Amino acid sequence: MSTYFFRTNIHGLGNMAQVKAHLDRWEQSKEIDTWHIDMTNPESPLQIVTQQLTPDQVKHRIRELGVDADFIKPPETRDRGDDRTRGGRP
Repeated sequence: MSTYFFRTNIHGLGNMAQVKAHLDRWEQSKEIDTWHIDMTNPESPLQIVTQQLTPDQVKHRIRELGVDADFIKPPETRDRGDDRTRGGRP
């Protein structure tokens, strides 16, 4: 099982409703296991958990919906890296 994160341009309820319908369909067909979009974050990160699709396949499908999707590292990984470099301590 793999978890992928994408920065997106999903904003507003209309845009979210369109994307949600497709993600729900992919979930029902077992192409993805779960998904989540953090609409409180300005980058609107999309998290996809899947056993079948590669990050490029997910990215392509999301872009077919007219949504920008750029692969990013998990948010906690990005934050930890920044914290470790503060103050000159490892």
